Amino acid sequence: MTETATSQARTKSIPTRALADLSLRLQRAGRETRSGNGWLSTAAVVALTVCTWLALVVVGGTMMFYRRSLDEAPLPLNPTVEDLQHQGNGEFYLQLAFFACVFVIPAMISLVSQSAVLGAAGRENRLATLRLIGLSNGAVTRMTLVETALQALLGLAFGTVLAVATAPFWALISFDNDYLGPWDMLLPWWGYPMVWGIVMVLALISAVVGLKRVLVSPLGVSRREIPKAVRRSRVLIFIGLVVVSVLVINALDLKSLDTATISYAAFSLFIAFSAVNVVAPFVVQALGRISAVLAPGAANFVATRRVAVGAKETWRRVSAMTFLSLLLGFISLMPQLDQATVFGGETMANDILVGVVITFVIGFVILLISTVLTQASAVYEQAALTKALDFIGTPVSLHRKVAFKQTFYPMLVLSAMAFFMGNFFGLVLFGSMASGSPFSSRTLVIVIAYLIAVVSAGLVTYAVDPLRRRLLGNQVRRND
Repeated sequence: MTETATSQARTKSIPTRALADLSLRLQRAGRETRSGNGWLSTAAVVALTVCTWLALVVVGGTMMFYRRSLDEAPLPLNPTVEDLQHQGNGEFYLQLAFFACVFVIPAMISLVSQSAVLGAAGRENRLATLRLIGLSNGAVTRMTLVETALQALLGLAFGTVLAVATAPFWALISFDNDYLGPWDMLLPWWGYPMVWGIVMVLALISAVVGLKRVLVSPLGVSRREIPKAVRRSRVLIFIGLVVVSVLVINALDLKSLDTATISYAAFSLFIAFSAVNVVAPFVVQALGRISAVLAPGAANFVATRRVAVGAKETWRRVSAMTFLSLLLGFISLMPQLDQATVFGGETMANDILVGVVITFVIGFVILLISTVLTQASAVYEQAALTKALDFIGTPVSLHRKVAFKQTFYPMLVLSAMAFFMGNFFGLVLFGSMASGSPFSSRTLVIVIAYLIAVVSAGLVTYAVDPLRRRLLGNQVRRND
């Protein structure tokens, strides 16, 4: 009799609706007590809003160029030189949109993941309490998924409204001497559910992965999962993907400017640049281990140890800057504007410049949002060690220096590597047309853009200092 009652109690599951209500109540309590969880949830919603907005803009822009390529007028019976020059421009602009997606999409995927994982360690005490009062791991996982889904729904709603509201402003920009219409950047009806579904799935998967980083026992004792060392096989995988991408690009006849050919080339670039996610954690780990031996000082010791042990987390903090550096390295080898003018006219040369600027601005926005998210999440992930150091008299300035060094120096190294990787693929794609001048006005602009991005990311590491001070001021026992 007792065994039957016990088995029934075990199989009885808490309704998801009840878990959602409990999650909302805990979120409200966190905001009222200013425990920090409310701030993290708000930051996650803001990040998902920005990401949804940018995703709709990028996809909407690609669809706009696709519609323009279909509506291109046929050549007249007696075409002039200008008619021949503008024929096929619609397809060419669509191809440029594909290349822009290559640089933006990986950074946007990373931003979605960071938004969902944000505060995984900030929920540690809450999860420990819920496990202590009897919730199972499955219930805790469902509760986390419900909370993430609610945040994603808010982000999708706000991001969609923002994308629709800002659509008319794109009418200030023209491509091929034709200004965009007020609603050209909007998607067809089926495009919005597609983007929403992708963002939601990415957020939920990232939430589950982030939840596994904190293990909570039935007695409410939480412990961090010790990250495993990154294997050297990642380097071989990265080299293999890059070699395959180069071979595929070299096998294509890029001079034909065929849409299918350029699509294959863009997809090959996407695979190669996405492979940076594979090798970058190993590079960060090696950098941390070497620096731990060579760099003196307490701040360097703590920073390098965190980098070496948490290589994947460090990579997440600097990934946005890495992809932005890939873009800068790639455009530094693009043909000069005078060559583009001979090839497609002055209008096309100026339009290429406008497209590059728009892509950089999108990447820069992702960089700022991503850096804020990762720095705020790191404050809570490293709360135990930060408080332990504070108990023994470590000044707050040390924590600030550690946070800066464990982010800024890996960012410099990886962004430099990414810049040269962008150079390499620029040479592969453009060949003899690649810009060969190492010193030009474009070089100065690229250097300035790089410095602005790096300095901005470095300053953001100090922007979360009030959050760290609040955490140090909240002195409670672990698992209280």
